[in-house]
Amino acid sequence: MAKTKGINVLPRKDHNAAVFARSMIVFGGQFENGQITNEMLSFDMEYHDWNRIYFKQSQEGFVQGACCSVVLQRKQPVLVGSELTRLSDTVQDGIYYFGGKNAKGEILSKLKYLKPIVADHKVVAAEWVKMKQQGTPPCGRVGHTMTFLPINQALLIVGGRNDDVCKNLNTPFLNDIHLFLLDQKAWVSVKYTPSSEHLYRLGNHCMTTMSDSDSYEKTLVFGGITHSKVVLNKY
Repeated sequence: MAKTKGINVLPRKDHNAAVFARSMIVFGGQFENGQITNEMLSFDMEYHDWNRIYFKQSQEGFVQGACCSVVLQRKQPVLVGSELTRLSDTVQDGIYYFGGKNAKGEILSKLKYLKPIVADHKVVAAEWVKMKQQGTPPCGRVGHTMTFLPINQALLIVGGRNDDVCKNLNTPFLNDIHLFLLDQKAWVSVKYTPSSEHLYRLGNHCMTTMSDSDSYEKTLVFGGITHSKVVLNKY
């Protein structure tokens, strides 16, 4: 275990964590006494120092959401005619959150964007920024996963659980796949090709994306719980 310093950090569960610059940002979760918190913490991964981040905007705490960092490798602008075109300028670096459950037990369906403020390669402050979104967003959920696709410049959301949406099925889990196109700020529901295998209805799985940010990109999904309550060992 790492020896840490800085502020005292209370134990919690079902929180979110993502790495941005040299910091791990922790948000939300549930304390041992059952309270759902909206506390945000920053952990300096070089000096193992905990700090608390304060923000002006009120943001309700939640549990069992999903988040991921977006950091683009900026390329040189391409000259088209007499104008400079750089699509990546419309993509905002930061940490994105989707889904989860608030203190009232409500399942959340909003995409939230956190803009970190970095100094000396670590996050020292942050700001919640509202985004205009197009298209139909996924239904609210818990136990899902989200990852960033750097080549497609999109967020990918897979699976999760929503008891109300699945109340007429023999499982509370979802098997839908959604993209949020960061440059267009638009939701897209992913469709299967006729020859494709279909995703199990699953939740509480893990997912990661491998990419060279240029020409290679692959997403892997592993484990989780499906309708038969069996932990999967493939994908």
